[in-house]
Amino acid sequence: MPIGIIGPSLFIGACVGGIMGLLGQIVVPDIASDYTLYIVIGMAAAMGAILNAPLAAILAVIELTQSVTVAMPALLAIVAATLTNTGVFRQHSAHQTVLKQLQRLVPNDPLNQLLHRTDVSSSMEISVVKIPVLLQHSATQPLLMATPTWCLVERDSEPLYLISGAELAQWLTDNPGEVEAQDQATDLTEASIRRWTISEVPIQATLRQTLDSMRSNTAEAACIYGRNASGKRVLEGIVTRETIEKFSLSGLS
Repeated sequence: MPIGIIGPSLFIGACVGGIMGLLGQIVVPDIASDYTLYIVIGMAAAMGAILNAPLAAILAVIELTQSVTVAMPALLAIVAATLTNTGVFRQHSAHQTVLKQLQRLVPNDPLNQLLHRTDVSSSMEISVVKIPVLLQHSATQPLLMATPTWCLVERDSEPLYLISGAELAQWLTDNPGEVEAQDQATDLTEASIRRWTISEVPIQATLRQTLDSMRSNTAEAACIYGRNASGKRVLEGIVTRETIEKFSLSGLS
């Protein structure tokens, strides 16, 4: 809901509790409490069941009523409502249901939880440059003088694949005849350099989402993109499967 979950859950619980309180006063007026008590208990039961947060619901009731005398009947209603919702109807909390619909279900195992709460920016390699697939001779000297970790090969501003900067520098050194001609460009597709398949991931992604993107695209690395002040897409860095695996091992050790 655009207005949130807690407010509507309290309203629904208040309505149901108020109806039950009025029915109680009509059916058994001698033993029924004031219907406002049932309103408060209904609010607590609905909130606890919808959010699957019994402790938060009982604390909310105590804060709303400024009294602990309502805690015991409210707690009994909260426990009954939560067990009915999860045990009988097999329903998850509202937050888990929304995350599942968005295909962002929070994992339960420690490894995936670690990847899920870690931003991709914490593990990406920022030493990366874009180079055209037809590399001009004038562009080789900067690559040899300050070799980047990664080079993203592009054709008409469209990314093709990723290559290691060190391997490219070594290939340029070993094949001077390929790049000495000033009047023609070197076609990097003919270079015997390992090509890394890539996928594209936004800078806001987590390591879990980055790994899922690489798996769905059968990629070995991910190009991390952000936006500058003018809204133009900017290449921020590179993350590989190996980087994520090393982070996982170091984080669980």
